[in-house]
This record gives sequence, C-alpha cells and structure tokens, in this order.
Amino acid sequence: MCPDPDSQYRLQGYIACFPGGFLSPARVGESVREIHQPVPGYERKLGLSVDRYFARMEPGDFIGRMNWSLQVDGADLFRTDGNNYYPGAEDAFSEKKADPSLDECFLRVEHQTLTKLPRTSAVIFTVRSYMTPLHQVKAEGDGKALAQAIESMPEGLGHYKMRQYWGSKILPWLMENV
Repeated sequence: MCPDPDSQYRLQGYIACFPGGFLSPARVGESVREIHQPVPGYERKLGLSVDRYFARMEPGDFIGRMNWSLQVDGADLFRTDGNNYYPGAEDAFSEKKADPSLDECFLRVEHQTLTKLPRTSAVIFTVRSYMTPLHQVKAEGDGKALAQAIESMPEGLGHYKMRQYWGSKILPWLMENV
C-alpha cells in the first residue's frame, strides 16, 4: 500500500498465494477504508485510528494482529472469490452451508503483519492463514471459548461472518462437553 498525494494509503499491487476471498483486481487503487467498507463498524470504530497509525508508522516499524473466521465447507485455503465463509457470490447461499457437516468446519486464523519501507513509505501487508478443524478445537478444550467469542460478536459482525446460517448448529455443538 502506498500513500497517494492526500496521504491516503492505497493498494497498488498484491500477491495472494492463499487468498480468503480477496483476489479482485478491482481492489487495486482502493484506500484502506474503501477496502474495509464491507466490515461492520470499521469506519466508525477503526477508520480514523488506522489512517493515523499508517501516517505515524516509521520505516522498520512492525505490527502484527490476528483475525479469525469459521469456514464451513472444507479446508481449502485458496478462495479466489466470495469470502472465507462461502466461496462464490455472497448472495448465493446453498442449503449445504445452512446445515454444514461438522467434518467440513474449520477455524481459519490469519496472522497479519504490517511494516513500512524506508525509501517509498509503502506499507507491506502480509497474511499467513492457518486452518484448524473444529473437531480439534473442541478436543483441545477450546470449544466453549470459541462459542463464547462467536456469541459475543456484535450483530452486524455476526451477520458479516454468516453466523445466522451456521450458528444454530455449530454453537450448541461447541458448548457440549468433550
């Protein structure tokens, strides 16, 4: 991401080895805020803070963060369209996804990093994705904690992550004792 004449950081190019739905040439040229426009609460809660952080970053600064979602149709890391939750058009939703097989449900965790380059002030954004079967999450004793995290999401974020489709099956199962 590079600063434009107004100091807005814009996506100038990317390489996506294992995209989680972000693989659109239409995104090139968009600002950080424009890229995150679909994320509920981003503009209100994070937009200005993220803009300020990008502006204050010094070359060599390094920040890491985590992001997570549930993927209910298998462990494919490579999603060229749609999103992490359901590949293809976001509006198309198959009945299979509404009643997912627990064997096809995975916790997708992204370790994201940002660093600023010295000469260009470009910000390099990297993402490393990890897939963990929900059966493993539950077997390791973390099912209830994940269920509580899912339930505590604000309504808009839960809708964005498609909780309304898979939640009624997955949440009670995660809460059961192993």
